[in-house]
Amino acid sequence: MIKEQEQSRTESLMDSDKVLDTIFERCGVLRVDTIEDLFNMAQVLSKQPRPKGNRIALISNSTSASNIAVDSLYDKGELAQLSESTKLELQSKLPNMIQMNNPLNILPDAKPERYIEAMDILSKDPNVDAILAILTPQELTEPTRTAQLIKRRFAVSSVNKTLVDQPVILTCWMGGLETEVGRDMLVDSGIPSFIFPDTVLQVYKYMWKYSKNIENLYEVTSKAIEKQQTSLPQLTEENVQQAKSILQNIMDSGRRILNEHESKAILELYGIPTAKSIVCNSIEEALAAAQNIGYPVAMKVHSDTITYKLEIDGVKLNLQDDEAIKRCFNKITNSIEKFGKTSEYKGVTVQPMIKQLGYHSTFELILGSTYNNQFGPMLLFGSGGSYVGVNEDVALAVPPLTNTLAKKMIKKTRISRVLEGYRMKAGVDMELLQQVITRFSRLVIDLSAYVKNIDINPIKISSAALLGTEDLKLIALDARMILHPEGVKKITPVIRLYPTEYVTKVTLRNGDHAVVRPLRFDDHPRLVNFFWKSIKSTIRTIIQGRSTQL
Repeated sequence: MIKEQEQSRTESLMDSDKVLDTIFERCGVLRVDTIEDLFNMAQVLSKQPRPKGNRIALISNSTSASNIAVDSLYDKGELAQLSESTKLELQSKLPNMIQMNNPLNILPDAKPERYIEAMDILSKDPNVDAILAILTPQELTEPTRTAQLIKRRFAVSSVNKTLVDQPVILTCWMGGLETEVGRDMLVDSGIPSFIFPDTVLQVYKYMWKYSKNIENLYEVTSKAIEKQQTSLPQLTEENVQQAKSILQNIMDSGRRILNEHESKAILELYGIPTAKSIVCNSIEEALAAAQNIGYPVAMKVHSDTITYKLEIDGVKLNLQDDEAIKRCFNKITNSIEKFGKTSEYKGVTVQPMIKQLGYHSTFELILGSTYNNQFGPMLLFGSGGSYVGVNEDVALAVPPLTNTLAKKMIKKTRISRVLEGYRMKAGVDMELLQQVITRFSRLVIDLSAYVKNIDINPIKISSAALLGTEDLKLIALDARMILHPEGVKKITPVIRLYPTEYVTKVTLRNGDHAVVRPLRFDDHPRLVNFFWKSIKSTIRTIIQGRSTQL
């Protein structure tokens, strides 16, 4: 059983179910809640193209049915904003009493042709990612013939679903026996059809989630790409080897917990800015350090094993003069004795007091990693500081990350709304934050054979340069690392860096140059198009009699 002092904040915030969700999202897997959802999604995803967005256009012959759909849409997507050209075209084709808005109510007397005309116009609007056609059985309704016309115009198959240039088509044929034939006809043609609007929209919510998960697979992480996407100091192989050497020496000494000073040294090697600290063993050394740094300063207990310094009153902030240094040094010493930690005490560290400038926005964040016994290293980011365990505003991710994946990770937290700027407050440098998270993910991958847990809490970030730094807008104030126990088998990270070592340039027989490289996930659409065109070309050749072989 792990000792309390060896359990990181990050580890305590890692929920096993959230870890599973995060793994699925990163690997392009869709997780659903019920058996019904499982069968619905198996049917829909096998026949319809993946949505390009979550903007949906509703068309119905019943205002009540449209309202039910809109009420169900609040957490499943958003109503598409129809373009002016679409509204004008609808106006020219539909009766005057119809309001050209979304949802589009085409009146209870809507004939099949009206459905097709409206859907055809909506399908050409670039603002529409999906169309939901709702039909309710009324006196003049023709459910079966309407389904026949929709089938003729919008039918897709599992073979050509990635090639069709149209939005996702979903239908809701409400009612019992009178609409059943039409529903079956639509389903057979590759167009999902359900009885209730909320069921259809739940399906669409899952489709959009699946589409975003697949996009994550297209994010290729490599050392070469990282160099092009960061303003942080370049990470060299020498930096990586130095970090490994420090960790190996600590492991050889029999220790598993790095103190703050050692943890920050590792971060600095990876270009992550930290608050410089000076280790002091006496009041005289603490005074000299404070005078060298310049007041105000912060003082913390220094130890290889005491990690939660606040819990033993081991942190003193905003010390303004020599008297404050003397007083707080004695207070920390007395506190150490009070809590029975004398054998673990190794002095104090003195560092600059990092403050915000004026009324500029400043936030405290947490960035960490922990080692999952099933999936390897996992990352955590969110609202940090003293109340990190209370707020529980965190997001998880699987390393390594690109800047795009780091951005998605940040967006999952509530604090991201204010980080980008809120009311009259300026936002922070989101690009810089993304780059720091991306570089940290690289650290986690490189050192996964040594490091089990990492906590960087707090990271202070501001919309302007922080006082007490060299014009930095982001700085890690505290950090700690815990190493793997000796003899523990390590799991290979779920996602690996793209193998750029296999990328080679070749010269073809005709003198042209080409690049040969391992496949990437974003090659999939091009491969599908290539093989589809090749098949059609081969068939055409056979028909024309130019070939006798397939």
